[in-house]
Amino acid sequence: IRYIFFVCMKFLDIPGLEQVVSELNTLENTESTLIGTAEVFSLKLAGDDKQLYHDLNKSYENFAMSPTNLSVSPFGPLTDSSSRKILISFVSTLNHVYSGHDFSEVRGHDFSKEPSFGVAFNHINSTISTSFPEYFTTGLKNRLWDLIQAYIAFEECEIYKFSPHSDLDPLANALWSIHYFFFNKNLKRVLYFSCGAKLKSAEYDMDDTDEFDDCQYFDMEV
Repeated sequence: IRYIFFVCMKFLDIPGLEQVVSELNTLENTESTLIGTAEVFSLKLAGDDKQLYHDLNKSYENFAMSPTNLSVSPFGPLTDSSSRKILISFVSTLNHVYSGHDFSEVRGHDFSKEPSFGVAFNHINSTISTSFPEYFTTGLKNRLWDLIQAYIAFEECEIYKFSPHSDLDPLANALWSIHYFFFNKNLKRVLYFSCGAKLKSAEYDMDDTDEFDDCQYFDMEV
């Protein structure tokens, strides 16, 4: 069974973040420009989507129990409901950020868990600054992470790198791309951070995150 993974999560509007991300997307070098996004969501699902969530949960459970699949993932065994909930929340986040992209084939093995915040932080910053030195020299790096820290508390996060094959990568045509999820279980929040370098001649369709006003929410325990 194939499902479209689109569960109504609560987008958190962080004051100033849109402006910082806009500045991030002005970075360029002789051949490429940076394309990036940073969005924070609360892990609450709209009440009307309870049945869809349970359908997705059952689909992943059946996948995990199949004798032809390995049920182990960086979130834990997908035979456990708590592991499946994390995977579903990440896939739902991807659908919110890239509403025109199909992530129905994303699986647990497309993710890997980072050993620490420092490892992820250094990898992200070094990758960006190698191509776009102004990320450091303008102070944009510090402003970006200081702003997000107040809402996600990096020291409490589990951090996962999303490394999909090209068919699932929304930035597949970029010269390089990186995708990270910062998951704070205590706050029930997830930060999705992604960026890549696109050739100046390339075009990308970056759909804006849909707005979900007046939704009725229930907590998704993880």
